[in-house]
Amino acid sequence: MKRVAGIGQKAVALTDHGVMFGLFDFCKYAKDAGIQPILGSEMYLADGSRFDKESPRSKRRFHLLLLAESTEGYHTLAKLNSMAFEEGFYYKPRVDLDLLAQHHEGLICLTACLAGPVAQHLLDGDDTAARQYADDLAHIFGKDRLFLEIMDHGMPEQKQANAGIVRIARETGLPLVATNDAHFLTRDDFDMHKVLLCLSTNKTLDEKDDYNAYNAEMHIKTSEEMAAAFRELPEAILNTRAIAERCQAKILADRQLYPKYVPESGQSDVEYLRELAEKGLRERFPAGLPDETEYRERLNYELGVIERMGFCSYYLVVWDFIKYAKDNGIPVGPGRGSGAASLVAYSLRITDLDPIKNSLVFERFLTPERVSPPDFDIDFCFERRGKVIEYVKKKYGDKNVAQIVTFGTLKAKNAVRDVARAMGMTPAEGDRIAKMIPGDLGITIDQSLERVADLKKEYETDDRIRQLIDYARRLEGFTRHSSLHAAGVIIADEPLWNLAPTFRPGGKGEPATQYTMKQVEALGLLKMDFLGLKNLTIIDRCERTIRQTRGVKIDWDAIPDNDEETYRMLQRGEAFGVFQLESSGMRELLRNWRPETFPELSMLIALYRPGPMNSIRDFIERKHGRLPIQYPHEMLEPILKETYGMIVYQEQVQQIAHAMAGFSLGQADLLRRAMGKKIPEEMQKQAAVFVEGAVRRGVDRQVASGIFDLMAKFAEYGFNKAHSAAYAVVSFRTAYLKAHYPVEYMAALLTNEIGSNNDKLGLYIGKAKEMGIETLPPSVNESNAQFTPVGKTIRFGLAAIKNVGQGVVDSIVAEREARGPFKSLLDFCERVGDQGRRVRLLRRPAFAAGRRRRPVHGVGQPHPEGARGGAGVALRHAGRGRKRDDDGHRIARHRRMAGQGETAIRKGIARRLRQRPSAGALPARHSQFRRRHVAFAASRAGSKGNDHDRSRHQNPDQGRPQGFDDGVCRVRRSGRFVRGVVFRPRLRRGAGETPGRQCSLDQGQGQQVFARRRKRGRRGPAGAQVAGGRSASGRGFPREANEFRRFRAGGGRTRHGDLVEYQAPGSETQRPLPGAAAPDSVRSGRRGRGGGQFALQNRSGGGVSQGNRSRRIGKSIDLFLQLALVFARGSGP
Repeated sequence: MKRVAGIGQKAVALTDHGVMFGLFDFCKYAKDAGIQPILGSEMYLADGSRFDKESPRSKRRFHLLLLAESTEGYHTLAKLNSMAFEEGFYYKPRVDLDLLAQHHEGLICLTACLAGPVAQHLLDGDDTAARQYADDLAHIFGKDRLFLEIMDHGMPEQKQANAGIVRIARETGLPLVATNDAHFLTRDDFDMHKVLLCLSTNKTLDEKDDYNAYNAEMHIKTSEEMAAAFRELPEAILNTRAIAERCQAKILADRQLYPKYVPESGQSDVEYLRELAEKGLRERFPAGLPDETEYRERLNYELGVIERMGFCSYYLVVWDFIKYAKDNGIPVGPGRGSGAASLVAYSLRITDLDPIKNSLVFERFLTPERVSPPDFDIDFCFERRGKVIEYVKKKYGDKNVAQIVTFGTLKAKNAVRDVARAMGMTPAEGDRIAKMIPGDLGITIDQSLERVADLKKEYETDDRIRQLIDYARRLEGFTRHSSLHAAGVIIADEPLWNLAPTFRPGGKGEPATQYTMKQVEALGLLKMDFLGLKNLTIIDRCERTIRQTRGVKIDWDAIPDNDEETYRMLQRGEAFGVFQLESSGMRELLRNWRPETFPELSMLIALYRPGPMNSIRDFIERKHGRLPIQYPHEMLEPILKETYGMIVYQEQVQQIAHAMAGFSLGQADLLRRAMGKKIPEEMQKQAAVFVEGAVRRGVDRQVASGIFDLMAKFAEYGFNKAHSAAYAVVSFRTAYLKAHYPVEYMAALLTNEIGSNNDKLGLYIGKAKEMGIETLPPSVNESNAQFTPVGKTIRFGLAAIKNVGQGVVDSIVAEREARGPFKSLLDFCERVGDQGRRVRLLRRPAFAAGRRRRPVHGVGQPHPEGARGGAGVALRHAGRGRKRDDDGHRIARHRRMAGQGETAIRKGIARRLRQRPSAGALPARHSQFRRRHVAFAASRAGSKGNDHDRSRHQNPDQGRPQGFDDGVCRVRRSGRFVRGVVFRPRLRRGAGETPGRQCSLDQGQGQQVFARRRKRGRRGPAGAQVAGGRSASGRGFPREANEFRRFRAGGGRTRHGDLVEYQAPGSETQRPLPGAAAPDSVRSGRRGRGGGQFALQNRSGGGVSQGNRSRRIGKSIDLFLQLALVFARGSGP
């Protein structure tokens, strides 16, 4: 707007292509600058029917400019824009002439730029079609609302089109209008516009074709520039002013647009709400109200405020869809946000928190002084939230309900990376500059240049970097993309497109408003947050399991909120899986605080946040009596007593202003908001009012001023008490279930992580083990889709097995329930599903008859057999320093190296199986395995090594370390085998070298690692080269020092805490790898990601070549690297 005002323009139009996203802010900023806003959109016009998406004509579309002449025209424009997404979307949202004929009221039409229908036909040489289009548009809009548009950007084709348009105007009598197709502010911004075009098309500045349609003339021109360009057509210039004078559209509504709830009884919404509230309050307290007077007065007061402000229907709408959810078994949260402070909401069972018992302030939610509408945020079961939204659409009309758009903007780092890509720089170069920008939230490029000397030096010495940063700093804050608000839903009393434009992202999905959350609220629309909370799903699943297995129905109203067993568990810090309390810092706080009551639990949730977290030690000392509790003034003791003399909650700021300075609670809420915004002028004004009010009540002026400053400080991070208490209800319920029903709760917790967080799944399995709860492997005869309690153990859920779809799992469970357990692998394959499913399952499961079933070990859980003599162990991250695994054994230094995965050994097994009569006919020496620690060896990525490999085939036992036989290693993560096979290296001590120490998987790519020492006892870089007699650092040493069997390692990513098992042939363990073993020898000629060739061989030393044929079989056999569907015959767990 500064540019428009600076050149003396009195009016300006915004006409984005196909959308109206920017109109709300455009209108606001124009009015603030004293400029008349003209609301419009450059629509896409289908060449034919908007419904046509198949014919060759459907791919052609024109531009057509529509301007809102009146507020009615704005509503028409919003409807057309919305219907273009609903009915005409084909790459772009399109309208057609038929739709324009139906909806054109209050609109002025301009024939647009060179992409307009008239100009396009003229450029095609079809003057007749151009004339016909002009006639058709004139028939729709009338000659007084249609203008033939001309522009001058110095392009030859534009001169041709202008000549034709002027000719048609002379022949038809249609008026001309001269405009400029402005895409940027000034001529100097053209380079920046080219960068934006490159970002939108994923091209570079060197690829000029994408912006040949633009030039530097497409900026906002002055009146003098326009007059000079069209000196021969002065009427076209004059018509711009005539159009501006006619366009007087407004966006803001003059009324609330909330949906109307119509009671079936015929009562008014006021009468019906009061009836429901009084009835609900009696039902909440069947034995009588704790304090009849207090509760009745509070209920009547709230109803009076709600009635005066016109929010009765609002309450009833919320009550209605929450009632639907509860009647249909959809879990609903006990409350969220300040709405939990309403006794009317508690009576209607919108919330489940007694606001009087918990000292919650209604004025934090709704006051007569408050301008903004109330805001109920509702938590629903994460899995069934959509059902409630569907009900709302059905109840109030599909066109009356929509989600809300949100926009992502370019931050400093992303702006640098995007511009670097547009300039043709390599990703690494752009990333290098971006990483110089500090990671502080909200930091700008200009601030980074001041703080980072290296960045400033690059900027000052490198012209290309200077250009990059100059472009990027201008892009900061630009809208990068649109998406949908996570929870916001708009409910209106009429179709939304009559009030605000809607769209569907990509032409599909759910409809959403083109205005943001704050904008739609300013329009008078009702916004509600339908949030999905997974913990409600966990609680519901746990309750259902308890009913099924124990016959107990949980009644939360009957359970005291000071349950001793629950708080004893929390005092021990055993809060893994407990809502809001499972972080390490919060568990430490629980151990130090030792909460005993529900108010304390609520306060801990409010304290453990930035700001008050710095005062936690003082709170703990005061709580345990090691520090005295002091109050800023004796008048504040009733308000601050529960928080040990310190301000924690936002409501306390309101109560202090009310008690000390005589503010009404509504005025105190405005004071709290002003403190949060930190506007100096407003703060000074409020401080004067507060101090004067306190002095009138006998408070010393200096003391009052100090208390105001204290309030302002805590208001920066004070927490909403109603929200904290509501969340504490969920925390208490999850803690109660974990304390009293640990198996059922952990099973529900594990089920909740299926398909979302494998790391957390493994963590919870480990925590269940610490609680004495074993997690049994999956079984097609005993597992359900979800994790299920089996006595004091948990059976692994089939749906948690990676890459096994829900349809397969459902078919397994349904078949087993219908016809009984599966008797054999053949029986399973014949009974479960179609051929497609059967093949899918054969890739994943290991079916082992007579196999002894063992529990799954989670992350951080060492195997019970110990670290040596046949054990699996959870390996910790090994960095550059010495570390130890869970059994105390040292882990060597190492460096991660590139490698590939399980493909080679899988191919070998496939080949081996193909050569045998049956997969079960395996040599005896391969039928039993034992577990050991894994020893890794490093190989240099990219080494050739063929001669060396042949020497190893000829002499397979050379340099064998004692105590380690050949075998297969498996990596277990979260109860599943996840990574390829590894063999113990064969090493001989060479000059300056020692054999590899015990090593671990590092977090990162699946690697092979090997630690070595150089002469003089210094540690060299880990990772010795296999062939060529050179180390990773390039220094030579004898080849004998590096002789070992190489293998294809990695193939994916290993993680901290993976359980690695070594299985050596001939051991006496009772857990063989089912169905297959390592081949005698496997060689692979394929190169890994690092370019290295790898080969695998076992004790026999015979070599087998691999080709593409075995790859097909290898893909059908999983190698059992994942703990999959386990078929078990015989004894139970």
